[in-house]
Parts: sequence; structure tokens; C-alpha cells
Amino acid sequence: MSRIILGDRHLFPSLSHSIYLNHAAVSPISTRVNQAINTITNDYMQHGVSAFVRWMEQREGLREKLSLFLGCKSTELAFIQNTSTGVIQVAQNLNWKKGDRIGLFNGEFPTNITPWKQSALHKSLTIHWFEANDFTSHGSGLEQLEQELKKGLRLIAVSAVQFQTGLRMPIEHIGKLCNRYDCLLFVDGIQAIGSTPVNLTHIDYLSCGGHKWLMGVEGTGFLYSKQSKQNHISKVSSSWLSHEDGLSFLFDGPNLLKYDRPIKDNISSIEGGSYNAIGLAALEASIDILSDLGVESIHSHINHYIDVLEPKLLELGFTSNRDPKAKSGILSLTPPHSTRGEYLTPLLEKRGVSVSYPDGFLRISPHWPNNVSEIDELVQAIQETILEID
Repeated sequence: MSRIILGDRHLFPSLSHSIYLNHAAVSPISTRVNQAINTITNDYMQHGVSAFVRWMEQREGLREKLSLFLGCKSTELAFIQNTSTGVIQVAQNLNWKKGDRIGLFNGEFPTNITPWKQSALHKSLTIHWFEANDFTSHGSGLEQLEQELKKGLRLIAVSAVQFQTGLRMPIEHIGKLCNRYDCLLFVDGIQAIGSTPVNLTHIDYLSCGGHKWLMGVEGTGFLYSKQSKQNHISKVSSSWLSHEDGLSFLFDGPNLLKYDRPIKDNISSIEGGSYNAIGLAALEASIDILSDLGVESIHSHINHYIDVLEPKLLELGFTSNRDPKAKSGILSLTPPHSTRGEYLTPLLEKRGVSVSYPDGFLRISPHWPNNVSEIDELVQAIQETILEID
């Protein structure tokens, strides 16, 4: 197996783009992830249900790997389909009381807004809105947060990294304040986990899909729930695999079909039915790569790339939204005034460059395979595209 090196994209030989900078949207899968997918699908193709038990065991191995990768206990993790599933599980199943207040942030992706609004509607909760942009390194967001915490907030729901601007939110400071005022902290981690270090110490719940910075495939992710806060989540979403020894009646003999087996006493009880076995096999392969490289090293590599690129784009008339003291894996830019930004992404696509344009921001999101040697070609492509638009 070939050695993995930062800035080397040899694991992506089929990638059609000469420059791929869209990992904040969907990452391409590597040959190792593709091989893992082929391995499990071949196993099921050849052995059917016999493969089921083997891949159930694989999942528990992945749970251990993921816990080491994140710095938590394996009993604090549940596999889910996507970030939304994790948000919904907590939003719908938390032991709310009528009148509880939730803190939400303008600027968030709807994944971390809609489920909370629905819970507020159906459970008679109140929402207080913060502005995500107030939480820059020079903003007054933390002071505003403490003032509201003093009035009483049951839960804060915030993204570790803002999807539009790339702002790395001060999660550790937010978490400490929440702990001080007995408020739960829920984090949408999908724009951070895999590229930006996240310390779980002061986080109570974190949901993350696997198809962005984790470089897995869509339809797979995880929910982290701090051990001491799992009793706040009801078991109402439980199903047949939520039971202890839930599979025993299928394999271990007669008279084992029982409906009163205890429900698992950790967050994995939300894994009520069949898993995305293929997606979890893919996730393990990608976690192996990221663990070998190390998230701190990946974060430094990405930001070296952005440090080189950013001034070149400022010279072309772009305005950067990057906070130099709150760096993530995203470089977010406002296009020059004369440039119709919505044309940038399709025209760059024709030039072999993949970027995004969420809600009026040009979003550039490199990852560990990107190399600074491609930056001159990228800048030339952007410059030519601007001229074509204008």
C-alpha cells in the first residue's frame, strides 16, 4: 500500500477536475475508499447474509477507531445517516420543558435551524437568535451570549465552522460559558471534522456527516453524545436493534424472541434498524487515512495553501471573509463588484476547477490532496473567468 503524503493526489486518479476545491460540499472518494466499497459489495454479492455478521463486527471496530480519532469514548458514538439525523434526534428527543429557550445563529446552514424550529413549534419552546458574524475574533458575540445565558438558555446549537464564511466559531469559549450557566451545547461538526481540530471537552452533542471533510460517502455519519448528558435524550426513537443482544433471536437458538430486552444504555440505542453497511465500510477507509495524516497536520497544510492563494485573489478584486484568528478549511470571498458571481462556478467548472458559490460567496475548500503548485493555474483560470463574465 502506497504511502500517503500531504499534497499528493495519487489516490484520486479518476478525478476529472485538474483542481478540486469543493471538499466543503462533497469530497471525491479515494481509491482506498473505492476499494473498501468493492470489498463489502463483493462480500455481500458472494455470501449474502453470511456477510452481515462480518460487517456488523466491522462497525464496532470502526466505532473504536472513530472514538480515538475524535478523542471520546466508543459508548459516546452512534452511527447515523447524515448530520440532519443527529440534529433531529436531539431536537425531538431531548427532555424539554415548556418555555425552554434555544439559542440559534443567523447564517447557519438550515440543517442546524429547521429541526430546532420544529421542536420549538411543537414543544412550546422559545428561540433567541444570535448573529454568527458577531463571533469573529474581534466581535462581541461571546459577551452577547453570556448576557443571554444569564437569563437562562437550555441549549445552544451552533456549527463549528460556518458554511458560507468559513468562520471557525469559538466553540471552546462557547462551551465553557454554556457549562458555567448549565446550558447544553450542540455542535454541527460537518464543516470541521476531518480538517479543523475540534475539542469535545465542552461539547455535549455533535452531529457530522461523512461525505465532506471526512471524505467518505453520502448517507453515513455519526452523533456524539457526552456520556453524562445521554440521560437527557429519551429512548422514544428505539427499534429492534436498540435492544441489548437484539440479534440473538436470529442466530442463537429457539425461544429467544423477546420484546422486553433492555434498551441499550448509551447513545447507540438510536441505531434502531439496518445500517448503511457500505457507507460505514467507506468511512472506515477514509478515517484510516485521516488518522494517519493527523487533523492538526491537515489543518496546517490547508491553511498554508490558503495563505498563498488569498493575496493573489485580493489582487483580482475579491474581498476575503477569512478571520485570520479563526481559520478553518474554507476560504470565503466576495466577488468584485462588477462580476456576477453566480457565473463563476459553472465557468470555472468548464476550466477544470471545482468550487462553490453558496448564497453569494465564492467558497474555496482545499483538503490534504491539494498542492500549492496548482495555485498559479487556479488564479489564471479565475482571472480568465472574470474577464469572460465582464
